Amino acid sequence: MIVLGLLAACADPMESGGSSSTTPSMPASYTGTEATELLPILSAEEVAAEVEALFSTGLPNVVDIRDTYMDLMAQGDESCPGDATQLGSQVGPHGCEAASGVRYAGISSFWDDGESWFLTADFDIWTPDGGHLGAGGHVGSLRFKEGGGWLIEHGYAGTWIFSGGEGPLGEGISGVQSLRWAGDEALEEVQLNGAVSIGAQALVFQGVRADVECWDQLAGLIQVRDVRGTWSLLELADDCSGCGEVRFGNEVLGDVCLEGVGIDEELFAALPEGT
Repeated sequence: MIVLGLLAACADPMESGGSSSTTPSMPASYTGTEATELLPILSAEEVAAEVEALFSTGLPNVVDIRDTYMDLMAQGDESCPGDATQLGSQVGPHGCEAASGVRYAGISSFWDDGESWFLTADFDIWTPDGGHLGAGGHVGSLRFKEGGGWLIEHGYAGTWIFSGGEGPLGEGISGVQSLRWAGDEALEEVQLNGAVSIGAQALVFQGVRADVECWDQLAGLIQVRDVRGTWSLLELADDCSGCGEVRFGNEVLGDVCLEGVGIDEELFAALPEGT
C-alpha cells in the first residue's frame, strides 16, 4: 500500500508583517468535535443478508489459493519459470513465457515441510485461454502444538484474484484474515478473525467462533460495510442459536437469526490429513 503525505507550507502572518487578526476564524457554531449524525443505510435484515451472501459464496480457502497457484506453476518448464514452486530471477524483469503458453511475471517464494506451508507472492500469471492469477501478499497453513493439544492456523493477507476461477478466488479476495482450528485429540473449536472483501462485499470478523456443539452456527462480532463506507455491527449470541443484535453506532436496529452460516464441509476438507 502506498501512502502519500502532502505537506503544505503556510506563511505566518506575524512573520510577514501582517496582523494575527487576519487569520480566518471558525464559525461560532463549530467546535471541531461536532459531526453530522449518520443514519443507517442497511436494516437489521439487510445486514444479516449480507453475511449470509458472503457465506453462500464461501469463505476464502487457503488450500484453493495454493492449489490454483501450484497448478499454474506445473505448466511451466525449465526455461520459464525455471522452478516448479517459485518465481525467481529466471523470470526476468519483463516476465517470460513457457512452452505451454503460460506467461509468468513477478516473484514468489514457497515452502512446505509436510505439515505447514507458506506462499509469499507479488506476481501475475496468464494462461493461453485468457485466465489471470494476480496476487500480492501471503497465504499459508501453520500447524503446531499448543499446550496439551494442537493448533492449525490458515491465513492470508493482501489481494488474490483468478479470473478463470470460481468462488471467492474468482470474485477477488482482499483483506487480512485467519481461521484457527484447535483441539486435543479431536477438533473442538474454530475461530475466525480479520477483514475480508470479496467482490463488492466487505466484512470484519472479531472473535467469531464455532465449536463441536454447533458447527453450523456462529458466535461473536461481525461488522458489515455499506455502500457509504460506514459499518453496522452484528453481535451473535454464544448459545448455538445463530441469532443476535444488530447495531449502527449506538442505535439498535433489531434482532436477526442467520441461516446457512457456519463452518462448512469444504473448510473441514482443507485440514491436513490425520487431523
